[in-house]
Amino acid sequence: MDEPPSLSFIVNHSIDLGLTHPVILILVVVLPLVSAIISASESAFASITRDQLDNFRKSFKHKRILTLFDHTELLKITIKLLSVLVRVSLISLLVMVLFDGGLLIPSGFGIGLIILVMALIVDLIPRIYGRRYASGVVRLTG
Repeated sequence: MDEPPSLSFIVNHSIDLGLTHPVILILVVVLPLVSAIISASESAFASITRDQLDNFRKSFKHKRILTLFDHTELLKITIKLLSVLVRVSLISLLVMVLFDGGLLIPSGFGIGLIILVMALIVDLIPRIYGRRYASGVVRLTG
């Protein structure tokens, strides 16, 4: 039976893409996930109804969520700031990989287009999920 590739195999063979450090490999996976969570929570906090907020008030274990809703402007600013920081980090990482990895060849436009489409999908799907399941996402991220 073939064994799954080890981390050292992935790191050694990722040099062609400019992914020479395990931290970069981890960030390529983690940053889009963090961005998705931020997008979902932003959408969820914006679409909570009064009935859902009243249900939070009835429960003693949701005091932290109610505190967040007492400071909505601070909540909005914090979410936007986190969103910008994560996205700038992700874009910087991708640019670094593209330039240092030597991927900016004639097919670089296609790679850039794929990255743009992926970024839109990573942002759109969590927003839809956050609106549809606002109460659950607020409980999870609040």
